[in-house]
Amino acid sequence: MSVRRNPWTFIRGVSPALLTAVLISSSSATLPLTIRCCEEKNNIDRRITRFMLPIGTNVNVDGTTLYEVVAAVFIVHLNSVHLDLSQMITVG
Repeated sequence: MSVRRNPWTFIRGVSPALLTAVLISSSSATLPLTIRCCEEKNNIDRRITRFMLPIGTNVNVDGTTLYEVVAAVFIVHLNSVHLDLSQMITVG
C-alpha cells in the first residue's frame, strides 16, 4: 500500500464519519463508522484501524476532560473565588 495519497480523496472517504461526528458531537459514537470508512473506502489495514482509532478516540475524550477542568477553574477565578488545594483536587 502506498503512503502517498491525495488528502482530498482520503477526506472524501471518511466524510460520512466526519459528518456524523459533527452532527452528534461524539467521537465515541462515530468510532464504528470511522473504522468502516477507513477499512472499506480508504483501504487501510484492519490491524491499524482496530488499534489506532480507539486510542485516538480515548485521547480525544481525555483532552475534553482536561479542558472542562481548566475551564471550571478559570471561571472560578474570574468570579474572584479562591480555591484551596483540596478543592482544586476535587475539581480535578
